[in-house]
Amino acid sequence: MTHESYTLHDSLGYLVHRAVRALAARLSENFARAGLDVTVEQWKVLVNLYERDGQPQGELCERIGKDKTGVTRLVAGLVRRGLAVRMPGESDRRVRRVWLTDKAKSLRERLFATVVRTLEEAQAGIGGEALACCKDVLRRVAGNLAPRAGGD
Repeated sequence: MTHESYTLHDSLGYLVHRAVRALAARLSENFARAGLDVTVEQWKVLVNLYERDGQPQGELCERIGKDKTGVTRLVAGLVRRGLAVRMPGESDRRVRRVWLTDKAKSLRERLFATVVRTLEEAQAGIGGEALACCKDVLRRVAGNLAPRAGGD
């Protein structure tokens, strides 16, 4: 590709950005319709805790790709909503682990059902092979742009 052939509305970055924004907006709308007081960003924390409860905040940062301040803010919102608690680690009290509350656990099925329904909306009319190809391409793009060892 050359700068002469570049078109914003046909560029990978632009299209990915639009898709991410549209998907997040629809998920947010569907959470609200379902009466779920959870943001899309908080969902990213919750889904990681559903997979493995009691993670240190630092690990959540890595898993969801946010900095410490961002994760601290997200967890604080979950704590305010009664969906999570922060507790010091047993072996190292400086490490803050995040645990789901019973309230969060009781919302699990409704949250996942809403996410699945939203993904079905997003993937409507896209065949399995095309979807698999799309996911493969996105994984490759992410891999191509991952930080290089040694800071090259």
